Amino acid sequence: LPGTGVDVTPICNTMQTTCTGGNNPGVEEYLYEGIITLPAACTDWTFSFTLCCRNNAINTIQNPGNENIYVEAKLNNTVYACNNSPTFSNAPVSFPCVGQTSCFNHGAFDADGDSLYYTLLAPATGPNTTVNYIPGYSAQQPLQSNPATTFNPTNGDICMSPTMQEVTVLAVRVDEYRDGLFIGSVIRDIQLRTVVCNNNLPYLAGINGTGVYAASVCVGNTLNFNIPSYDIDAGQTITLNWNNAIPNATFTTNAAQLPTGVFSWTPTVNDISPNPYCFTITVSDDNCPINGVQIYSFCVTVTGFTSTTSSSSANCGLANGSAVVFPQGGTGPFTYNSSNNTNNQTANNLAAGQYTITVTDANGCSSFNTVTINPGSAPANINLNGTNIVCFGDTTGTITANVNGGQQPYT
Repeated sequence: LPGTGVDVTPICNTMQTTCTGGNNPGVEEYLYEGIITLPAACTDWTFSFTLCCRNNAINTIQNPGNENIYVEAKLNNTVYACNNSPTFSNAPVSFPCVGQTSCFNHGAFDADGDSLYYTLLAPATGPNTTVNYIPGYSAQQPLQSNPATTFNPTNGDICMSPTMQEVTVLAVRVDEYRDGLFIGSVIRDIQLRTVVCNNNLPYLAGINGTGVYAASVCVGNTLNFNIPSYDIDAGQTITLNWNNAIPNATFTTNAAQLPTGVFSWTPTVNDISPNPYCFTITVSDDNCPINGVQIYSFCVTVTGFTSTTSSSSANCGLANGSAVVFPQGGTGPFTYNSSNNTNNQTANNLAAGQYTITVTDANGCSSFNTVTINPGSAPANINLNGTNIVCFGDTTGTITANVNGGQQPYT
């Protein structure tokens, strides 16, 4: 695409990379676009791109300069005609510091809300071939790290503590599922260079600085938490950026030298899911020549349930209506509370009017219901007309009831 080929290296403004004639390592990003009309619905479409060749500077695989770069995406369009593949929101550029622990996350998210699962795998050189790692290296351990490299298949976090300078490659595949069905995948191939740093990396210590990076929220409630930033190098200015991976959520920061980010989200019923919603925060400093950068993922699980009600009318102007609430989803046991102080699933002895019934599940999530008890039949107006019975045992007398109103049948 025109205008691409931009230097995306995390370097300070006063320095230049090899992309622009300098001496510092650099990375340029190019974007390619095309339109393909698929002739049919199939379970196993494959879209691939290949390029010769890899960088001779890579020292963890065999014959890097003779190996192609090959990436592919898959699509199953037999069930869902329309689909958006997962998108990588963070540039595949990482310069981990030797002797320091650093984390990277590709920031994949899916516009359709599909479930994502991550796999760390060997980079491919063709449709069915991969690079050959030098002994001591592997897809799961692509560099020398102490402690060993860790990978989280749920959110895609890659954390490492390099012990030496080297250039390596790794790949991540992101599979997407909808209603339990596989509908596609994408692969990202990344070259990673470890460097000796004159800098301590900035870092985040989780939600409200607690070291925890996951939270849960009941549907309809607002989740707010702070994400403070830290840097032990005095005088450096920190920048926080998020990847906008949760629609309708917000992330704001203050203008402090060590800013604090504030995340806020009020999920709706449509957001209830056993799968967490994840987003990433990139924390970077202004160190020269290479900025210190880490990427952290935060995940939010939305719990809750819905409920429906049914009711019967209050007849004859009496308090004899009723209402029943039916939870759908959630975790039992449930507790009930209605505005007429009834603590049962069924509220009886209700006069005509509106009532609020609250259902709370074992997780503390609540569903609020407004139910209307309609006025039923009006009281009957009964007139009795009869003839006297004049003697004991006389059966000639009669009583006639004339009924206006009420509700049939009468007894």
